[in-house]
Amino acid sequence: MSGAPQAGEAVPGFLAPIPGALTLHNLYTSSLRSLNSCANTCLMLESCKSFDFNYVESRCYFGGAVMANGTNNHDPDAHYYEKNNSKVVHVSGFLAPIPGALTLHNLFSTSGLSLNYCANTCLMLESCKSFDFNHVNSGCYLGSAVMANGTNNHDPDAHYMYYEKNNSSVSPHLQGVSCFGNLFVLDAIKCTYVYGL
Repeated sequence: MSGAPQAGEAVPGFLAPIPGALTLHNLYTSSLRSLNSCANTCLMLESCKSFDFNYVESRCYFGGAVMANGTNNHDPDAHYYEKNNSKVVHVSGFLAPIPGALTLHNLFSTSGLSLNYCANTCLMLESCKSFDFNHVNSGCYLGSAVMANGTNNHDPDAHYMYYEKNNSSVSPHLQGVSCFGNLFVLDAIKCTYVYGL
């Protein structure tokens, strides 16, 4: 069980966890198996203000309110996580994110990816210099340029954040992993085809 999350483990984008659960404000429940999947899903949903994670059942309870608006049920198997709206989510290997999007320089785009998956894909491709991430639809837009070379389309309503590679950090560039003769990016479960890269 070395890879299992530890009760009370901190996650980026959220305040320090509090033992217990927020009652009466659940948007919905999901049987996501990892704490990070639960956190990333909440970050992508504007209506999600917090979540409870039950470590025994590996279940997420997404909340439409924060602790001040509800009752804390001291469930020994769960921890409460509240979105940290005062902080921007930083990603290893990239400079501090900037609200908005870099237009006219997309290499590839898709939706349904986590922020970390999008970042890791960009890090693996030498041609990727930056990426935009939409937290509403999990849109990942890999860019061939940086802000100095393009136009910053600042659109806070679209929930875009621009991430630029930190060239001072050493990260190996891979040209993808060959799966069935095509260029793929490898994750822990499957090979995902990256069209046109």
